[in-house]
Amino acid sequence: MIDYTGMECPVCGKPFTKDDDIVVCPECGAPHHRECYAAHGRCGCAEQHGTSQAWDKVHENRSTKKACPFCQGLNEEDAVFCSHCGRALSEPGPQQNGNPQGQPYGAPPFNGQQPFNGQPPFGGQPFPGANTFHISPQDELEDGVTYGEAAQVVRSNVPFYMMVFYRIKNLNRNRFNFAAFFFGASWLLYRKQYKTAGIFIGINAVLTAASLLVSTFVSGPILQNIYNNLGITDNTLVTNTLMNQVSDAIRALDTGHLLLLALPMVFSLMALIVNIVLGAKANRWYLNHCVQTAKRVRQEATTPMEQEAAYQKRGGVNMALAMALLVIYVLANYLPMML
Repeated sequence: MIDYTGMECPVCGKPFTKDDDIVVCPECGAPHHRECYAAHGRCGCAEQHGTSQAWDKVHENRSTKKACPFCQGLNEEDAVFCSHCGRALSEPGPQQNGNPQGQPYGAPPFNGQQPFNGQPPFGGQPFPGANTFHISPQDELEDGVTYGEAAQVVRSNVPFYMMVFYRIKNLNRNRFNFAAFFFGASWLLYRKQYKTAGIFIGINAVLTAASLLVSTFVSGPILQNIYNNLGITDNTLVTNTLMNQVSDAIRALDTGHLLLLALPMVFSLMALIVNIVLGAKANRWYLNHCVQTAKRVRQEATTPMEQEAAYQKRGGVNMALAMALLVIYVLANYLPMML
């Protein structure tokens, strides 16, 4: 028998509970409150019958999903944490605690709509290792903070990071974070690690400024002097013979000038090393961030509603700030080339 708990009645829009009297449409299988179906006189999804939007087509795989008791988002059957809000799926929802609206603030999130069109993100696939790592929200992660509390900080892509944290704490195995490597401080801002992001922004700013100054006032004049000696101008046609002459002139420089000429590449290499370090350490630093954030929420919030508000403020992601930094980085690095 299909469990319709958490699904919405197409007539009244309210999610079903385990105690509701439910009837289904004989044509598409859409569930209704018995009184709603009787009052409406027909299926609430009748207009979609015979189309690709018919209830049975849209929800053909829904019977294997697990509804979150808090946001009603659908998750894989073996999921421990909600892929939408990060809450532990084993926790009693607000509806079970007597909230008639079934939500901490008396209204459903996402304007009553199922996030991600009612499907979990990442193509609906369970996260790697879901059947290998048996994590309970009540299990301690670190320093008295549980996996459930850490999940409320993560909130986005929760199953993946719970697996990563488990591997770090229990198997002493970390994995390289390619998102942090490629996006650098933008990834830190995205995950609301503002202090660490500030440090990396400062380091990158120093390296970028140093590289620009050296290129403008040190290595640039050395190359320009070589071009002048060879009679190269902006209008000179570049040929293999000319490139060989430039290479010979560079090799003829003394050691001191060669080092000065290579300084911009040295700064670029240092920036690459900084990003490699970030990629290698990002998951461990993010674990620490989640633990410290959860501990601050414990101290500052005393009621469940205050805690939920604090997790929404401190947890999750900050896409706007991350994108702003990426735009600034692109403009700072490539705009001068276009001028």
